[in-house]
Amino acid sequence: MIATEEQLSATRGEIPSLRTNFAWTFAGNVLYAGCQWGMLSALAKLGSPSIVGLFTLGLAVSAPVFMFTNLQLRAVQATDVNVEHGFANYFTLRLLATLFGLMVIVALLPFVGASSAVRVVVLLVAISKCVECMSDVTAGLLQREEQLKRSP
Repeated sequence: MIATEEQLSATRGEIPSLRTNFAWTFAGNVLYAGCQWGMLSALAKLGSPSIVGLFTLGLAVSAPVFMFTNLQLRAVQATDVNVEHGFANYFTLRLLATLFGLMVIVALLPFVGASSAVRVVVLLVAISKCVECMSDVTAGLLQREEQLKRSP
């Protein structure tokens, strides 16, 4: 179903400027990077080098799998200005792809390390990546609707 211009303008309300959208996107990316840095710093300060290594191994195993299964859906969804595919389609595809990625990680677990602690850490990092993937598709919807600013 292709939305008419009236439907699009009714759902969007007043469209923010490109500068405003860029500022909110940039702020979100800076916050995300800061949280990633803070998490790694906290692990390094409060834990041992082996904990940082386990976390890094978890990222090294899970990140490529989820980068592949993300299918760039956020960008595809954000550029679907005619709303040819509804949010449910994107969400369902992302959910199936994310579950597939998690199954791949579970299949790789026996080859990851000798101890069960290593496998648990890899699995936990993979689960956190699943949550991140699902939030990404929601961010794509907000980006398409140009609602990047957090509402009060």
